[in-house]
Amino acid sequence: MLDELYVFECRNVSSTCTLTPSKWYNYISPKVTAQFLKEISVLVQSGEIHGIIGNAGKTLLGSGKTTLLKIIAGRCCGEFTGTITLNQQQLTRQMFDSICAFVNFNQALIETINIRAMLRFQARIMVCGLNDQEITERINLLLQEFDLIAYQNILIRDLNESARKRLLLCMHLISNPILIILDEPTTCINALNNYQLMYALSLHIKRTGAMVIIATRTLRSDLYQLLSRVTILFYGETIYSGKC
Repeated sequence: MLDELYVFECRNVSSTCTLTPSKWYNYISPKVTAQFLKEISVLVQSGEIHGIIGNAGKTLLGSGKTTLLKIIAGRCCGEFTGTITLNQQQLTRQMFDSICAFVNFNQALIETINIRAMLRFQARIMVCGLNDQEITERINLLLQEFDLIAYQNILIRDLNESARKRLLLCMHLISNPILIILDEPTTCINALNNYQLMYALSLHIKRTGAMVIIATRTLRSDLYQLLSRVTILFYGETIYSGKC
C-alpha cells in the first residue's frame, strides 16, 4: 500500500505541432501548424482507473489519446500548454520516470528464461532496498493477482499473447509505481482475456492505492464497469469527461 493518497490532474492541455512534409515544400508554402489536443482535462485519484476513449490515429486525424499519454509521460516532441500535476506538483519527465510507469506492450523480452526469472531480473534493475525474501514476496503476489502462477516456470517464448501482456504489466508493477499508463492494453487478445487483465489490474490498484490511465478505441460494458472515470476524445476535443 502506498504511504499516502495521490491525485493526478492534467488541466486544459492543448498540443500543437509544426508539420514539414518535405524540404522542397517549404520553399513554395509556409509551414503548417496542426492542433492535436484542445484544452483536455483529466483527473485521477488513488485506486482509480481512468479510461481515455477515442478512434485510432492511423493518419493525422486520430482522437489524440496517444498524444495525451505521451505528454503526460514527458515523451511528446511537440509543444503543449496547460498543467500536469501530481499532488499539485508539476509532473516532470524525471519525476515520471522515477515513480510512474508507461507500459509498452511491444517491449522486447528475454525469450529463453521463464516468467519468475524475468520478474526477478526486472526487480533487481528497478527496485532498490529490498532483500531476496521481499522481492520473492512481491513477485508471488503479482503472479497470484494476475493469474500467472500456472505459467511461472514456462519460457517466455512459449507464452500466449494474454500471458505475455500480463507479464509485461507485472514487470512495470514490480516497483509499485504511483501512476500507470497503458496504451491499448486490450488489443490482440479475446474478450475473456481482456476482462482477466483489467480485473486483475483493478484489484491491484485497490490494494496498492495506485492510479491507472488507459487509452483504448472501444470499451465493452463489462470493462466499462471497472473504470472510475472516462474521457471521450474526438479529433483532439473532449466529448465527455467525468465519472462513469
